[in-house]
Amino acid sequence: MSKIKNLFFDLDNTILDFSYASHVAFKSLLNHFNRDAYDSYSVYNQGNSKVWKEFEENKITALELRSKRFDLYLDAMGWEGDGGEWNKVYLENVILNTKYVSGAELLIRDLSKDYNIHIVTNGLKEVQRPRLKAAQLEPFLSSITVSDEISAAKPQPRFFEVAMENAGISNRESVLMIGDSYGSDITGGHGYGLKTCWFNHDKIKEDRKIHDFEIHQISELAGILR
Repeated sequence: MSKIKNLFFDLDNTILDFSYASHVAFKSLLNHFNRDAYDSYSVYNQGNSKVWKEFEENKITALELRSKRFDLYLDAMGWEGDGGEWNKVYLENVILNTKYVSGAELLIRDLSKDYNIHIVTNGLKEVQRPRLKAAQLEPFLSSITVSDEISAAKPQPRFFEVAMENAGISNRESVLMIGDSYGSDITGGHGYGLKTCWFNHDKIKEDRKIHDFEIHQISELAGILR
């Protein structure tokens, strides 16, 4: 793909293993507040997914998201507590448990020699940027776009518009969007006119066929770009 010069990478579960960090952080969170309901992660995750969908659809702000997801969890568990404070402790522990998706670190280092690497992430600024620093990713990046900082989120066209501006890119044909979320990364990238590569690590069946490429391991991307 000789036209591709810029790689737009989603961050969570594409480059950094958010699932791992989230599960470990959740256990640390419960320990912090002296709760032992370690099997209640699915309760939290159900509310969290609902709240993030509302954010991506521009129905709530990032500020509301911060507290609402744990307010929902606390209500579901019948516990008293401040959702905002629970969120703060949780995010601190997410940062402490920064870890690469298998193969991603070497891939980024290698690809950065021939391509401009850009991070485009739906996330909160107080956790995404420290995680990038903890992973020592920043030296390999040409730009970083965080939804929380621009009041827009994937799949909204405005997010990709700002990401292009941040990257100093005008030619959409020079960009490949890589991510694991069909709803935000692939739908959003395709809708903005970018080529897309779906990182389908769980080998999910998807009826929509709007992606240009599909990989099951992040290391497979190098073969597509040759």
